[in-house]
Amino acid sequence: MMKSLLILHRQSPWLLRLELDRAKMLDRKLEMSYVASRIADAFSTDLFVIWSEDNSDKLVIRCRSLTPKNEKE
Repeated sequence: MMKSLLILHRQSPWLLRLELDRAKMLDRKLEMSYVASRIADAFSTDLFVIWSEDNSDKLVIRCRSLTPKNEKE
């Protein structure tokens, strides 16, 4: 939670929303935390990623682009 507060001013107002298919996630034995963390790791300096819980009505990953640190600070 503290990390999100530190980079709030760097987050874009635009949001990429990914809704995942629950049946396909279950077939592949994937968890939301795994999928979202792989995305976050791949784009760690460029994206801020949050996700819903595995038992939520809809499986959603939300990504916001981040401006470089030196651009706005």
